[in-house]
Amino acid sequence: MRAIHRIQVAGALLAAAACSDNTSPSTPTQLAFVVEPNDAGVGSSITPAVVVAVKDDAGRTVWTWTDTVHLSLATGGDSATLAGATSVAAVSGTAVFDDLRLMGTGAAHRLLARSGKLSEASSRPFAAHGLFTAASVAAGGFHTCALAADGTPFCWGLNPSGQFPVTQDPLPTPVPTSLRFAAITVGYWHACGLTSEGVAYCWGDNAGGELGDGTTVSSATPRRITLATPLIALGAGFEHTCGLAADGRAYCWGGNDWGQLGDGTDSIRPRPTAVAGGLTFVALSAGFWHTCGLTADGAAYCWGSDVYGEVGDGYINHQGPTGQPRLAPTAVAGGHRFTSLTAGGGSCHGKTCGIATDGTTWCWGRSYQTMDLDSIPTALTGGQAFARMAIGGTAVCGVTTSGALYCWGQGFEGVVGNGTTDWVRTPTRIAEGQLFASVSMGQEHTCAVAVEGTVLCWGSNRQGQLGSSLGAAGWSLPVPVWKP
Repeated sequence: MRAIHRIQVAGALLAAAACSDNTSPSTPTQLAFVVEPNDAGVGSSITPAVVVAVKDDAGRTVWTWTDTVHLSLATGGDSATLAGATSVAAVSGTAVFDDLRLMGTGAAHRLLARSGKLSEASSRPFAAHGLFTAASVAAGGFHTCALAADGTPFCWGLNPSGQFPVTQDPLPTPVPTSLRFAAITVGYWHACGLTSEGVAYCWGDNAGGELGDGTTVSSATPRRITLATPLIALGAGFEHTCGLAADGRAYCWGGNDWGQLGDGTDSIRPRPTAVAGGLTFVALSAGFWHTCGLTADGAAYCWGSDVYGEVGDGYINHQGPTGQPRLAPTAVAGGHRFTSLTAGGGSCHGKTCGIATDGTTWCWGRSYQTMDLDSIPTALTGGQAFARMAIGGTAVCGVTTSGALYCWGQGFEGVVGNGTTDWVRTPTRIAEGQLFASVSMGQEHTCAVAVEGTVLCWGSNRQGQLGSSLGAAGWSLPVPVWKP
């Protein structure tokens, strides 16, 4: 009885399958878009892939249809053309178009599908955005800022200005100011710009005094930093900001729980305070909870948190002579001479890298190659000669002297940019064939400026920090930022 019952059940399942909509349709009569196109940037792939199905009068997919399905573009205002594979043979009654690109802009484009004598189908309207270009880009905690060629500041992503509710801008939005900046830097929740006259302005969250105006009140508009001397560089960390004066003196302000201001204390400073020690620097870089400076002779000094060895003085977890964070500039061990320093990391990692005078790269703190902690500079493997670098919460990127972009580290949220979320242990070429002028990394995303000025971003897009509306989940390959 049990054997007969199993046979009967199996027979019933087979009979049900034979009657399913996809296995016994009637005559094919029409086409239908199963996955319709989303807005896209000019020249970028339309994602996800557009899917067109062959249907009968009852709306069932005709799985026997294998003829070619053709797509064409009905433009919506501006001149545009469709590029890529526009003709695809149907497989089991479905055609998948995974190589479509829109060349040209417009706000109401539609795709038309046809195949043989079947009734044509029209997609919903979609827009093609121009590509955003910039002179520089800076990625922060959950937002990104950039400077246009004329110095106009734009930001997108989470808008932590102290206003409630907190807003999100998925496309580049002009900062509410008439100011023009020569440089821009972005911290976890705030941003700062530097004018060509050396005057600094900051905006965004101010809980730690990182805006430097003497208060802890946040601001959606840039606030001027009062200093008697002009600045030549700025760097922003988690809740602190540092500036380098033309005479080489360093000033920092904001949160100071870990000694990241370098003034010999761990007290908050809502106004610029001179870094202790009497050193003069030619470059500064602010990490998450630490800061580093480079002297004229190439010597590196760091101060602040040393939980992961990011100060580079041979100690880890504050196990140095005082057992405390480094509250003032501390010499990096090894006697190396550097041409540039980059401090970075996140709440769970602290890291610093330097490009030595011989072109080699040395890093200390959390190793994103092995996840070990290096308390002194350790040579980076891979053999690339980097011109500039960026350090994020879980990964590192560098632009070589020839403009090639390499990234490595934990691929969390796709920040490495190689199409996966895997851990990449060695420097890996990103966007093969594309050359870049600069790169910047936030906590969960990365942005870079190509040599022609196009800005590309990848990683998490939960707060709109990638600058295009392709989905909150984000993406793991470089995608151009859209014009607003």
